Amino acid sequence: MDYIEMTGKTINEAVEKGREFLGLDFDQVDWDILEEPRKGFLGIGARDAKVIVKRAGFDIEAAKKAEAEKAAKKAAEEAKRKAEAERKAKAEEERKAAEAAKAAAKAAAEAERKAKAEAEKKAAEAKKAAEAERKSKNKTEAKPKKEAVKKEAAKKEAAPAAAVENKAQNAEETAEEAQKVEINTEKAVADATAFLTQVFETMNLKVEIEKKDESGRQLYLDMTGDDMGVIIGKRGQTLDSLQYLTNLVVNKGNSPYISIHLDTKDYRKKRKETLENLARNLAKKAKHIRRNVILEPMSPYERRIIHSTLQNDRYVTTFSEGVEPYRHVVISPKYK
Repeated sequence: MDYIEMTGKTINEAVEKGREFLGLDFDQVDWDILEEPRKGFLGIGARDAKVIVKRAGFDIEAAKKAEAEKAAKKAAEEAKRKAEAERKAKAEEERKAAEAAKAAAKAAAEAERKAKAEAEKKAAEAKKAAEAERKSKNKTEAKPKKEAVKKEAAKKEAAPAAAVENKAQNAEETAEEAQKVEINTEKAVADATAFLTQVFETMNLKVEIEKKDESGRQLYLDMTGDDMGVIIGKRGQTLDSLQYLTNLVVNKGNSPYISIHLDTKDYRKKRKETLENLARNLAKKAKHIRRNVILEPMSPYERRIIHSTLQNDRYVTTFSEGVEPYRHVVISPKYK
């Protein structure tokens, strides 16, 4: 240490204490008086002397300036380190988002391939059944006409009973179908959870999935975890892709269709509010400048929010133009 601020009852005492603290001889120090000692009146208002004791020839101002420069350099290095850490974190987030999009695309391709194979299989089975029915029909037509008339009469006689039987059977099938819908709804939750868990394990993410709400054939699933920004993606694109793939998986071979809606941290609600505010603000702009205002490309779901928000506006109208995935909304003033 090259200097110290010290107090004492006298200046000499303060200087001596400072010299001893610095470990220097008397001829090796200089001092500056900051405050003179004061005795006061009857002890009231008394004040000790205050001095700065320094190594002889030492420039305190220069030292303070050097310390300030050192502190500024340290702060700049810390800011640089923090910026580098943020850059790396952003790069890692973008890498994870890219991996998520790649995994989603791969899963979509696999789901499409399986769906196509299933459709081809059903088409082949239908063709085979139609061929069998045609052969059976030809065989039946080759039988004697008398036998055909006899069968027609028996058919007419059995028609009333068959109608009653068919009516009862239809009622039973309707009841069974209603039960089937309920069963498929529960199965949809399990299928969606299994598929999403597999995707998240591939992405090295730990995500909890639970049913949030159910309305008819609409299922709402909520996801919670530590790094949900990767799952949401830029403007919700990754979340939309996961939702599309989940619907493909859940509805494969199922009837009727069950719609799966994915959300995390109330992103859908917050995004909807953001788009509604954006629509109203841009509508004001369109009315003010009396020219069309073109929005950035959006998904069909987000475009519907813009249209719905402004559908009753007296001064603007909205329409979509362009080709996916670059299709966008145009807000146009009614009175130019």
